[in-house]
Amino acid sequence: MHFGKKLGFVHDIETHDPDFDREFLCSSPNRSAVLSLLSRPEVKQAVKDIFSKRFTILKANKNFFVSKPNYKIETDVTIENIKFILERIFIIARGY
Repeated sequence: MHFGKKLGFVHDIETHDPDFDREFLCSSPNRSAVLSLLSRPEVKQAVKDIFSKRFTILKANKNFFVSKPNYKIETDVTIENIKFILERIFIIARGY
């Protein structure tokens, strides 16, 4: 369980997809917008794809932000990986 959730600081939005909910912590002041966005299978898959590349944070509001700790410039910052992530962010943005 996420530490912040356990202490009650973070309120998780459950998508009613047990596998997704177990793997990801979703938080937003606009619960209905998140549920609407994550009701689209292609958006859920895009989120999973981004995290499969060992990113740890995805923030979406007016802008999109992804974070990956301890990245290795030689292997993680490649044209292929950047294209992969940007394509997934575009999928999410289309649904947003």
